Amino acid sequence: MDAEYVGKEVAEERDKELLRLAHEAREEIRRTRDIGSFTLSFEAMNILAAYENESGDDAHITTWQEHLEHDFTVTEKYLQQFIAEARRDLGQR
Repeated sequence: MDAEYVGKEVAEERDKELLRLAHEAREEIRRTRDIGSFTLSFEAMNILAAYENESGDDAHITTWQEHLEHDFTVTEKYLQQFIAEARRDLGQR
C-alpha cells in the first residue's frame, strides 16, 4: 500500500510474497469459518460467507490500488457487521 501511494513499483518477489500472504489469510478465514460453525451463530456464519464471496469478487479490478480499496472496503463492511452480530449474540446469552 505504501508503494502505491508514493508511486513506486513493488518488486516482483515482494508482490509474490504479498499474494501468498493474502491467500494464506483467506485460507485461515475459511478454516476458522469451518471450525466456527460449532460456536458461531447462524448470522455470523452468513456474514463470513458473504465476506468471502464479496472479497473474492475481484474480476473487475485492474490495478493494485483498486485491489487495496476493494479489500479495505469489503473488510471494513463485514468486520462492522461481524462485530454487531457478536454484540447481539453475547447480549442474548
